[in-house]
Amino acid sequence: MIAACSSWLPNLSLIFIARFCIGFIYVTYIQSVYVIVMETVPSWMRATMGILVAVGWALFTIVFGGLGYMLREWRELQMVSSLPFLLVVPLLLLLDESPHWLMVQGKEEAVLKVVTRAAALHKVDLPSDSVDKLMKEINSMKKNKTKENQTQVWQQLKNKVLRMLVLFRTPQLRCRTLVMCFDFFTASVVFFSLCLGAVNLSADPYIYMALSGLVEIPSYFLMGPLVARMGRKGPAIGSFLFAGITILVLPAIPSGLWQVNMAMALLSKMAISGVLIELFLYSSEIFPTEIRIQGLGTGMFLSRVGSIISPFFNDLLVPLFPMAMPLGVGGMCIIAGLLTLLLPETKGAKLPDLIEEVEGK
Repeated sequence: MIAACSSWLPNLSLIFIARFCIGFIYVTYIQSVYVIVMETVPSWMRATMGILVAVGWALFTIVFGGLGYMLREWRELQMVSSLPFLLVVPLLLLLDESPHWLMVQGKEEAVLKVVTRAAALHKVDLPSDSVDKLMKEINSMKKNKTKENQTQVWQQLKNKVLRMLVLFRTPQLRCRTLVMCFDFFTASVVFFSLCLGAVNLSADPYIYMALSGLVEIPSYFLMGPLVARMGRKGPAIGSFLFAGITILVLPAIPSGLWQVNMAMALLSKMAISGVLIELFLYSSEIFPTEIRIQGLGTGMFLSRVGSIISPFFNDLLVPLFPMAMPLGVGGMCIIAGLLTLLLPETKGAKLPDLIEEVEGK
């Protein structure tokens, strides 16, 4: 609704405020929906569902290229491209809360209600003691945790500060958080640098935009079975390295061969699109349930920082230093691929619920 209304705002200041609100709501919506998907599907379906979630993005990118060609007035383009999102609101009402999150919060009745409804939809019998067993397992792992002192103000403040720093509390969490943050940041910088570099990377920006969305579709469909068969770690490393190498090759292509230049850029876009959506799957599996939303949210925050920085590669640095984009962006991809070696493999692993499970591995 805000996106549609922003097309009629009278001045730039109000448009900036509207865009800020849209960005805030978008990130919250995406990470919440993605976490719910990851926590409600069985482990053998996580790879496929986690990747296919992004197909809609690729399809709309293709459509957006056509809309941009037909609607040259930005207000009309903003309005037309925003209207389909109004259909999302009623669909959200059909979603249940994540049973993993409900269990960690100790809401047994809500868990029973959700899993009973799921069993009825799938026409299977729910074992009478299944929820009790799960709750006992969670509670037994939480029994050694220090209880919050609700009567002391200083203790409440301390708990809030610790909650903010929870992603850096233990060695394993620190490593996973820092690597994931750099991976998200790098993937976003590369992705949007390639998207916004249409003028520098092709002769027709509208065709480039449509093709850039088109190459994402095979990337998502290939990444799904790839991570299901080979795991999460290997494909992420390979995609980062492939994207980095193809970007570093761009300066060596003669200026007259714009078709080759565009083809290499699109290959880079295909690789980085796959790793960007895989990072959502990967991060949702390496962080435990009690802080999964914080882990994914922190990664998405760094991803948004990367999207903010990416226009400067094309608009400011490239005119002054033509090698800035390929060397900077390509080098970041290589570094991200090497850092990903520090992360654990999560293929087929049970989603951890508590921090203690992460440190125990």
